[in-house]
Amino acid sequence: MKNLLAKLPEGISGKTILIAGGSNATGQKITLTLAQMGAKLFILGENQLEVDQVLNKLSSFNSCPRYYGMVADPSSLEDIKIILDVIDRQFRGVDILINNNMFTFPQHYGQGENLRNSLLTKLKGQYYCTVEVLSRMERQPETGYILNVNTIGNEFRNRYRELCDHARTAFRTFNAELCKEAANKNVKVILSSL
Repeated sequence: MKNLLAKLPEGISGKTILIAGGSNATGQKITLTLAQMGAKLFILGENQLEVDQVLNKLSSFNSCPRYYGMVADPSSLEDIKIILDVIDRQFRGVDILINNNMFTFPQHYGQGENLRNSLLTKLKGQYYCTVEVLSRMERQPETGYILNVNTIGNEFRNRYRELCDHARTAFRTFNAELCKEAANKNVKVILSSL
């Protein structure tokens, strides 16, 4: 976790960070660590109970100046735009986006087409969130950061190696193109695999 967050700029305190996938196990660890560092946090999750649990934990952190959470479908462009409009009103924009797309075996157990659809949904969610945040960050005076986290659980990877290989290739290709696009803008893109 520390290696992942070490890739972010120094001086996190007071920065507004959107954590997509901030309510799953890894997302919670990221969220709570950033809260201790004094960041303003906006948590995006797919399950209201999980989002509420994270918000309850954040309420005990005196170092976290502001936090907010919402449930949304990350693969819905409409949901992402609504979330970003809320962030613009509540926080005045996003300084850092952490796209924490978890794909673990127990949560997505199924066969064939169901697995492919679930994986495509995760990739699509990362794409929509990244593209929409990037278009906003490029208008901001300070450098923005996008950290795309690629995590596929070991048990899932071992059982569905070919599918995972295709997903990783898609993830790397998307991020390579994103880095090219962001190079001309005031945004740094960081790719991390856990």
